[in-house]
Amino acid sequence: MKHIPTPGAYRELFKAGLIELLKGNRLSELQRKDAEHYLRLLEDPNYRFGILQSGGGYADFFRS
Repeated sequence: MKHIPTPGAYRELFKAGLIELLKGNRLSELQRKDAEHYLRLLEDPNYRFGILQSGGGYADFFRS
């Protein structure tokens, strides 16, 4: 019998993993910023990378 996950299950698993990574101090500064952006994107589908958001954000996410 094939397992079919409930809708949104992988999204919630990914979100839980990001939260656990952010709780620890094992990420570099750039990895932490990336994780924060992906977490914001999961919370708000209208969030756009590189745009300064209310509540803090990084104006220049894709810096060279």
